[in-house]
Amino acid sequence: MLSQTHEPQPKAVPVPIADAGAAPVGAKAHKQDQPQPTASVAPSGTPATRTRSQPVLAPFAGDVLAVPTPAALTAEQTEMLALLKAHVPGLLARNDPVQLAKEQRWADDACLLRYLRATKWNYNNAVARLTATLAWRREYKPDEIPDDEVMPEALTGKEVFCGFDNQGRPVFYLSPARENTTTYDRQLRFVVYNLEKMCRLLPPGVEAMSVVVDYENVSMRAAPPLSISRRFLQVIGDHYPERMGTSFIVNPTWYLSMFFGLIGPFLDPVTRSKLYIVDPKTQGDLSKGGSMPTTGMGGWTDIRQHIPAKYLWKEFGGDLDYEWNFDEYWAALKNV
Repeated sequence: MLSQTHEPQPKAVPVPIADAGAAPVGAKAHKQDQPQPTASVAPSGTPATRTRSQPVLAPFAGDVLAVPTPAALTAEQTEMLALLKAHVPGLLARNDPVQLAKEQRWADDACLLRYLRATKWNYNNAVARLTATLAWRREYKPDEIPDDEVMPEALTGKEVFCGFDNQGRPVFYLSPARENTTTYDRQLRFVVYNLEKMCRLLPPGVEAMSVVVDYENVSMRAAPPLSISRRFLQVIGDHYPERMGTSFIVNPTWYLSMFFGLIGPFLDPVTRSKLYIVDPKTQGDLSKGGSMPTTGMGGWTDIRQHIPAKYLWKEFGGDLDYEWNFDEYWAALKNV
């Protein structure tokens, strides 16, 4: 089940980004992600509206990201984290030096805290989920998926990282109408490939991404079977806990209402509460929201309140006139 913490959001603290050319932790620098010379920058200091085919994989120079500060741990939580840290070495691949080094880097304090929060601070459940994820990573090798293996899934731009939300979380745009394959195992590999890339795109102090799903022109024919959707949700929920921030469903259709009726029981209530519905045509007046039921969800919203205009695609009300170009996007993503 896709699971998130019930803890309230901590107070945000602005974090200046001094150099857009400096990549986030774990990511390589992207020259093409830096803002253009002064002539193409608006007086406000933000990038001017223009068409660009280069993805925004690092914050623009001078940006101030309101990265939330971690909530202080209670004495009991601090003790539980210490117990988990002491237990983890026994779970790692001690007979494989290369794998051991990878797992030691992966199982840092932030990772352990995500599993503790996702299990609502149930120590035994956190150990069980960590153990399962370590076994899955050894078998599935998500961090070693070859670019060429999943490249066919990237051709149409159905899954694209571009920009950051108000809290510095990378924005992941999904366009189901651009689905171009029925190779479901490879589709899942591509989702996991992107999740691993996301982890490298995160600015310091950021642990999750924002997801924008555009359901315009989506039909049942382009959608994966329910069993596949459940499998995708299970992998994300089981092995990438606390990585899903706010999600926005844009241009909802009748099919979406039916889909959520089927998939809803498999969504954790906290995850569901972070799903928002957006109609770009009426988002300036939320009283004109559509008829799609939003029980248990975040409700209808104006996506411009969550993602700065300079990082929000123009078709959703932003200033970023992004034009899909496979060659440019794939070259940039592969270098992350």
